[in-house]
Amino acid sequence: MKHHWARRNVFVFVIVALMSISAVQAGDKENTTATAVPVRMTVTLSVLEDRRMPDVGRQDVMVKQGKERVRVTGWKHAGGDGVGLDLFILIYDASDSRLGSQLNDLRDFINAQPSTTSVGIGYMRNATVDIVQNFTSDHAQAAKAVRLPTGSVGAFGSPYLSAVNLMNRWPQHANRVF
Repeated sequence: MKHHWARRNVFVFVIVALMSISAVQAGDKENTTATAVPVRMTVTLSVLEDRRMPDVGRQDVMVKQGKERVRVTGWKHAGGDGVGLDLFILIYDASDSRLGSQLNDLRDFINAQPSTTSVGIGYMRNATVDIVQNFTSDHAQAAKAVRLPTGSVGAFGSPYLSAVNLMNRWPQHANRVF
């Protein structure tokens, strides 16, 4: 019974996480009129401290778009070949230059990443991202790309619009995204 409870909570979490995706068009076998657009996302499962993590497979995951259930075509554990991670660090270029006192901590964080993590660095301004370092597994190179923010706000100073700009340009490959 405890195992069923844990699966139900994991199921609820996965559904909530998947519902946050918008503009997903996918069809299952019953709905052949929809155009299938593959969507890939990372799902993190957790249980209470004293519980064992249940084995969760593709058959345990239900995805809905609106009221329609869509087919889950894949479910891969982030281990083995799937352990790679793409980590893009965005710094708001309008940040106060006092952020400089924390840049060495950020560089240390970048250098501490495992070799399976590719790191990119960008500066957000004017609703875009100025990419100063594309994804690289050379963490020292990525750390060198970190600089002080300019401290000036652009015409469209929203970091949220900048993040959307980056997401729209994100390269496609097998790594997890964070």
